[in-house]
Amino acid sequence: MAEHRSFRLTTTPSADSIGQPSLAARAKHSRAITVAVVQQGFVLILAALILDGGVTLRFCAAAAIASWVCALVIILRRPQQPTNFDLAIIRYGFGLALPLVLAIGFLVDRFVR
Repeated sequence: MAEHRSFRLTTTPSADSIGQPSLAARAKHSRAITVAVVQQGFVLILAALILDGGVTLRFCAAAAIASWVCALVIILRRPQQPTNFDLAIIRYGFGLALPLVLAIGFLVDRFVR
């Protein structure tokens, strides 16, 4: 008996396509990742030049790690069809995380000493 497909809500992916993002999705992700790497490289180099004993560099590195963890979660959860919001978070997540980490870090550093 032939399978009736009109009421099927999901399709079974082929073994070749499981977990493999399409070329368009890869291109979108790679552009967003390139922007993020350039931003973070620039800020981390500037933070390394600040003569405060490496405090600012540690906070910037923490923000970079947080943004990459967030980007990794986004890429792993939706590798096939990233939304514009996903790509914006990958691109500019560091810019969002940096002020939060700096503010919290400097407050903690100030009150702990």
